[in-house]
Amino acid sequence: MTRLRKMMLEELQRRNYSEITTRKYLKVVSDFAKHFGKSPDKLGPNELRSYQAHLLQDRKLTPGTVVNQVAALRFFFVKTLKRNQFRDFLPYPKDRRRLPTVLSPKEVSQLINAAGTLFRRTLLITLYGTGMRRAELAHLKVSDIDSQRMIIRVVAGKGGKDRDLPLSPALLETLREYWRWRKPKTYLFPSRDPRRGPEQSISDKSVWLACQEAARHAGLSKRVTPHTLRHSWATHLLEAGTDLRTIQVLLGHGDLETTAQYLHLSQRHLQAVANRWTASLCPVSRTSVAPSSARNKEMTRPTLEVADILRAQGDRFLDRYRSSFDFQQLKAFRAIQRCRTAALGGHRDACPRCGHQAISYNSCRNRHCPKCQTQARQRWLAARERELLATSYFHVVFTVPHELHVLALDNARLFYDLLFTASAQTLLEIAADPKHLGAEIGVISILHTWGQNLLLHPHIHCAIPAGGLSLDHRRWIRPRYPFFLPVKILSRVFRGKFLAGLKRLYRGKKLYCAGPAAALADSAQFAKLIRRLHRHDWVVYAKPAFGGPLQVLRYLGRYTHRVAISNHRLLAFGHERVTFRWKNYAHGGKQGQMTLAATEFLRRFFLHVLPKGFVRIRHFGFLANRWRVSRLALCQQLLACNSPTTAETGACQIPSASSTLWHCPRCGAAMIVIQRFTAAELSTCAYFDSS
Repeated sequence: MTRLRKMMLEELQRRNYSEITTRKYLKVVSDFAKHFGKSPDKLGPNELRSYQAHLLQDRKLTPGTVVNQVAALRFFFVKTLKRNQFRDFLPYPKDRRRLPTVLSPKEVSQLINAAGTLFRRTLLITLYGTGMRRAELAHLKVSDIDSQRMIIRVVAGKGGKDRDLPLSPALLETLREYWRWRKPKTYLFPSRDPRRGPEQSISDKSVWLACQEAARHAGLSKRVTPHTLRHSWATHLLEAGTDLRTIQVLLGHGDLETTAQYLHLSQRHLQAVANRWTASLCPVSRTSVAPSSARNKEMTRPTLEVADILRAQGDRFLDRYRSSFDFQQLKAFRAIQRCRTAALGGHRDACPRCGHQAISYNSCRNRHCPKCQTQARQRWLAARERELLATSYFHVVFTVPHELHVLALDNARLFYDLLFTASAQTLLEIAADPKHLGAEIGVISILHTWGQNLLLHPHIHCAIPAGGLSLDHRRWIRPRYPFFLPVKILSRVFRGKFLAGLKRLYRGKKLYCAGPAAALADSAQFAKLIRRLHRHDWVVYAKPAFGGPLQVLRYLGRYTHRVAISNHRLLAFGHERVTFRWKNYAHGGKQGQMTLAATEFLRRFFLHVLPKGFVRIRHFGFLANRWRVSRLALCQQLLACNSPTTAETGACQIPSASSTLWHCPRCGAAMIVIQRFTAAELSTCAYFDSS
């Protein structure tokens, strides 16, 4: 070994360059010296200029390859010989920015199926299933496969960086089949070349040749290299909805700009741009209606969320209203603020069918969170599907006068319990009267506490089967009125029962009268209020029958598990003001927009946080939990389940338990959780996505 070679080797080792880089740098300097037949330290700027032109013009090397040669020569002259002025004599050639070749999923499948042996087939599947570089794959060890955590550890990848890659169930099964056949000990893909020695890895060139041969057998016209599979994997991830930051970390890119090139390759992103351009030239008529699937897709991702307003104005809001906030309101505040963020941890989901994986943050599952109600609603509707009767249903709404709202602020549990009890007893009592129905009915009651303007507006929605059991439980009695029960009678009885219950609470000193209700602490003022309310008609609204079971569940789906405002009603947030859509029912349900200060918007939103453990969906009559199973069976028997409406029940498209799961965006199979992460674990990572 010459003195110069030893000096350069020491400089490379001092900087901990990889073995491959060290070998390549030494070879470049050796070829440079051989070209001129002199020691490299005797060569100067003229030789460097001539040699670089020779590489580009005579040898026809690509600019990318010449960049690697220039980097090696720069290291020799600047780092080893300490000739800093030589840096200007070794410019990097300008390279044309080319987009990489990408295979479609069908072409990837053809390539893998064309692999001649299990060894090469496993090699190609691993390349595409992980997005590894060919050198990383060649040096992959058996111990790097962690089937418990479903990850593959890349050790000392490009730049000497370690990283974890997701291991799909499909890839794991392929690797297990390969291991049972080959039984590798150290390296996952060991070499059979005796010149490399026992238990050594295959060379990078072996991986390259495997891709070339498979592409030739598959009849692919595109130029396929191991890096082509890496580009295809990243592009397919982007098309499936994975964010760029996640792809950057999985690929091991040091710069997000490098990963951004896949935006030019993703069909989904290119098509979105094309659609916007087409729409700008050919605007869609306002009278046209988009397909329901498109509308649903748009509705899944609102541009603005309550959580965004909380994160921006939450501290300011708490500074002003913390003294009047109870524990449940503060709990809901924190839950919504942290929902689908790193503060609640995360999880990795995988598709057992195609192996697709996705990483996301956990939801808060608070019942007041606008983003966490869909699955709870679907589970509830699926459970109610078994309890539907083959008859039409009525919808009745009970509302209390606005003068009583001040009592609901500080007596929420007592007030809402009384609202449930008074409305249910009214329905059961009047229905049992032979003058009206003479039957035992079933009632599903749902509490809402808000109006469209987010102010307090407590009311009960009731869904009631059209008819009931006779008092001797031998026949089904159908209603004699098209409106089920007389609304005026319902209003008067409900008013009497609610006010009687309110007086009992007041006499028992159970009502807390403070703040806006402080005047009612005086018994004379309270009695005056009760007398005034007795003279007014209370609003009880009964809608006509809304069809059979299918319509019932669709209708109930609009009322169960709702919160004060959905994210889709939010229109704008800026300059500490929030704008949202609302219906003005005082003017015939006219649509409009309302703008509030952010703190006022949040104050109104948190008025509707229910007490701990409060049940907001309740069942009465023959639907009460006590005898629901036996009475429902009797009702179904009496209703003659072979009626035409029964067929409708069977055809009812209600979300099943499986539909509450997240489905794979590629093949539609139900995704399963394969790994969970705590908030502490996520604090060291930056590539998790909130969907």
